[in-house]
Amino acid sequence: MSPKHVFPYEKESWTALRAKVSQEANDRFINDLSLLRDETPARKIIDEITSPQKDKGRRFRALEPTGKDRIFLELLSNPELRVSGFTNKMLRPGLADTPFGAGLSEKQLSAKTSRHLKLLRVHGIIRKLPRQNRYQLTLKGIKLTNLLNAFLSASTEQLMKMAA
Repeated sequence: MSPKHVFPYEKESWTALRAKVSQEANDRFINDLSLLRDETPARKIIDEITSPQKDKGRRFRALEPTGKDRIFLELLSNPELRVSGFTNKMLRPGLADTPFGAGLSEKQLSAKTSRHLKLLRVHGIIRKLPRQNRYQLTLKGIKLTNLLNAFLSASTEQLMKMAA
């Protein structure tokens, strides 16, 4: 008699898991669409991230969305990364040929990316998915990346018309 191989999960549990994951993806998509008509003043979003934060007694620097953090934030605004989240490994190829990763070995770039991910977590821009080495943008992060993309693509004239 050969022992029967027992699959540890019932078919219903896989279906429920798949439904949960699909619903979360749909929710993220709906949140992205709803933020296109967000009335939050840009000043409020910028003020929240341009001040230093503390986490477990440790101080973390303020973000510079139009300075040294711009490249990283622009990379996170890629829609492909919003569907299933992103990992350090997924971000490194996009950062390697930029000033962020210039002249760094793979190991150094990985370490720098990890430190930056921690900084973004402390500021509430991204969140870590449970039991995974994967991250997702939070609603605050989506608002920030949308704001940054709109600001960087607008001309001075367009910005002046909006401010008037």
